[in-house]
Amino acid sequence: MADAFADAHPEATGVQAQCVVDTLFDTYGADGLELELERAVADDDFEETQYRAMFACGMREDVRDQLAGQLERRGLTTGEAECVADALTGDLDDDDLDVLLSGELTDAFFDKYFGAMSACDALPS
Repeated sequence: MADAFADAHPEATGVQAQCVVDTLFDTYGADGLELELERAVADDDFEETQYRAMFACGMREDVRDQLAGQLERRGLTTGEAECVADALTGDLDDDDLDVLLSGELTDAFFDKYFGAMSACDALPS
């Protein structure tokens, strides 16, 4: 299964692919995972679970890219946006992923965001 995941996600390393498959297997069991994978259209809950597994297993490039784009649209230079996105993405945990998915800011996320902005000298003057 990890090989099939890696084929579908060429950006994943072998370790990351195995991690995602193991996480999905732990969540759904063999039969449940097989049923999810056989669906013609993926279930929203399964897609979110897979996305969270990918994030937890170190596949964060798409989150980083989305953050960089959003930060640029909010007025940061490309360099600042990439710096902040790199710093922030490396520091995020599952609770922070909830913030990104829901849009509901928490104090912990804000602290990480402010720290990344400060470290990248991207705070407004």
